[in-house]
Amino acid sequence: MKKLIVFLFCLSTSTLFAQNVIQLKITVNPELTVLSDVTANADSIPHGRHLIIYKNKTIVRGTVNDGLMDGVWTIFYMNGQQKMKGRYQMGQPHGEWIYWSKTGEVQAKFQFSKGKRIGHWQGYYSNRAKAIDIIFNPKGAPEQCIQYYQDEIIALNHEYKYVKKDTLTKLSYYFKNYSIFHYEQLKNGTRHGLVSTYHSNGLVWDSYKFNHGLLANVLDGYSSGGVPRKNTNFRNGNGIVNKYYSNGNRYSQTNYQNGLKQDSITIYDLGGKIGGAGRFEKGLPIGKWDIYSKFHKHIFDLEVQDERDFVLMRIYTSTAPKERQTGFLLHGYKHGIWKKYNAYGELVSEKSFRQGFLNGISKRYESNKVMSEFHYTNDNKDGDFTYFNSFGEINIQETFETESTLDTNWFKPPIKNWISVSNEASETHQKYLWFYPSLPGMEIVKAEKGFMAKQEGVFKIQRGIPYDYWPELIPANFMGGALAEKQYIRNYLTIPVASLNHHVNGRVMVRYKVDQIGLISEITLLKTLGFGLDEVAINLVKSFPPLNPATYNGIPIPSYIVREFDFSF
Repeated sequence: MKKLIVFLFCLSTSTLFAQNVIQLKITVNPELTVLSDVTANADSIPHGRHLIIYKNKTIVRGTVNDGLMDGVWTIFYMNGQQKMKGRYQMGQPHGEWIYWSKTGEVQAKFQFSKGKRIGHWQGYYSNRAKAIDIIFNPKGAPEQCIQYYQDEIIALNHEYKYVKKDTLTKLSYYFKNYSIFHYEQLKNGTRHGLVSTYHSNGLVWDSYKFNHGLLANVLDGYSSGGVPRKNTNFRNGNGIVNKYYSNGNRYSQTNYQNGLKQDSITIYDLGGKIGGAGRFEKGLPIGKWDIYSKFHKHIFDLEVQDERDFVLMRIYTSTAPKERQTGFLLHGYKHGIWKKYNAYGELVSEKSFRQGFLNGISKRYESNKVMSEFHYTNDNKDGDFTYFNSFGEINIQETFETESTLDTNWFKPPIKNWISVSNEASETHQKYLWFYPSLPGMEIVKAEKGFMAKQEGVFKIQRGIPYDYWPELIPANFMGGALAEKQYIRNYLTIPVASLNHHVNGRVMVRYKVDQIGLISEITLLKTLGFGLDEVAINLVKSFPPLNPATYNGIPIPSYIVREFDFSF
């Protein structure tokens, strides 16, 4: 249940008395005001109307009952057009919701029953073409999901059936020419039954039978020209499985034992040259893996440790075999000491990492001499930063302070089964990750971080699958866009004097939830800096006006944002 408390931390208030309710006016800053009715007692529980006014425009209007959102809530664009309208029942979304575009056209329709998704959910692209249809049963479980290309041709169709305690799923994906691309059957999320991939002309590319996640049989496949491609060396879960390019050339060769990958896997390019090799043990990667580029260059290799998620990586940065970087990955992020060597094999730099952040002593070398030495704590400058001349004498030295801590699970979703999506947009470089609920079809956009998650996907040479559907997943964003957000932060970011006196330099990382109407809650510190700057970051997020919520094929959805605030002075 959602308690409406986000804005009650803020700055100045005035009150008007009316019976047993106080009307609270909260001036967050010159641009943002909140009007909220609260009970006239020591607890001051929100009870009654709630308005959020941004730049003299009412953008949120709703009612609260004993601290819980209750009744109709309406969200507006800055031009006054309705953005979304829906009902809450004692903190839970309930009934039909409608989401409109800025020009007043219906963007999505969806339904809840006391917080559970039910009924027919519909979403549209910005060009008004249908994007998605989802049917949820009365218990909130999906029964069918159809997603469309922007010209309304079906891109995927997921069907769900519930038998006793089992969930049986059929996943179908389609080319734009209406031909099926891929089909698979799942039982409780694990492959069970037929799994087939097709060429765009309808011929079977490869086909398999699975039994509770174990490969049982390999069925016949064909090249796009109709030439058979058989796997005669595989029987009843054991033997060699070959996959092929569309022209019939071999793509990969993998050994199996008892339905699981065991021993070697080899990847080939279109010309038959090796594009990579590795090894499995009981279905999991182990040992050394060599990875080549499409130009046959050995670009990196991996050594999977017994801990599985701990991987030694060597990156070859040129044709000179001695020019390389080496270090460990933990859950896909740099961890421990990373070293960089030049083409002569001389050490150029040495950096210490923790879960993706600089942590510990880092050094830069020239001709085997230390030229600079730095110390970080969780990517924040900490201690002495020293620069030397060629005689080993100190040229410059600066000293920084930090009180930094790190949540080592910072990259994991806060809710089980939610999916992670990595940031790729340069204009939002301080946003690292987004987390979204695992809605039907969203597996396409899931970011698999770390070698254990990617497994075969680590090879740079791919089969060149021509399936190109991608759902329209838009992250929660600031009204007015990234530039408006940057200007808002500039206007209202205040720096404590204490942090300047202590020569503090670094970043604070926070995670916060943006619900389906754009309200922010659940603000959590993931990486601290200290000296009052953690509180500055939290209070800044608390002061944000409601955001545009994330949308999935036009349907607004809740999300979490992981981002940093830079305090590099």
